[in-house]
Amino acid sequence: RRNIDYHSAISIWQDNIAKRPDSPRPYGELASALSNAGRIPEALAAYETAVRLLPNYPKLRHNYAVALAAAGRLDEAAAQFELALEQLPALADAHYELGNVRHEQGRNVEALACYEAAVRLRPDFALAHNNAANILTIFGRTDEALAHYAAAVRAEPNLPDAQYNWANALAHIGRFVDALSHYEAALRLAPALVSAHGNLGITLFNLGRYPDAVRELEIAQTLAPDSESIRANLGTARARAKGLPGEF
Repeated sequence: RRNIDYHSAISIWQDNIAKRPDSPRPYGELASALSNAGRIPEALAAYETAVRLLPNYPKLRHNYAVALAAAGRLDEAAAQFELALEQLPALADAHYELGNVRHEQGRNVEALACYEAAVRLRPDFALAHNNAANILTIFGRTDEALAHYAAAVRAEPNLPDAQYNWANALAHIGRFVDALSHYEAALRLAPALVSAHGNLGITLFNLGRYPDAVRELEIAQTLAPDSESIRANLGTARARAKGLPGEF
């Protein structure tokens, strides 16, 4: 059904272009429909025409940049996001998406600045809070990261990545009891999240709850049977559950 809808939208806007080849809107709408259908190269061509016809419309330029990023053309995407932000500095989505590009480029200081700009403009921007927290964690700024994870979950309680990442940050500083509820929340939202089962198992192990650790690691192994690290951790947890020595 969705493919039919995409095909219908593409046909409608192609027909519009045939009738109004100098109008920018049909090109932008066609580009959006092509992007939604996963036809990125064709979408980019349509966006290029739309931006040429309507150069001062920042939201259109933002969408073009998103498509460039999806195609892996990160430098070009960053340039288009920056142009969009010159035209509309309050476009929170562009700050966020530029942050994602800078992170992919390994430019995490700039990425963090972008995410922080996004949440200043939109304090309930859960994805931007989550990504800012991830980078702050990389930088060892754990207290700030925890505040951003908390803000992400307040804004969007059903965001499994934020719950999972928050749990990881808490576990990393030894707050295992606090981490438990966030791993459990992540797994309620995404039951097949292998790493959450694995890390919850490790956290339970660190709390001395060896049978519970075995249970979670068995689930992780079922979901990822080829993982050597999960297999090793499960063996250690089973040993401790039987009263034998063993550490991760």
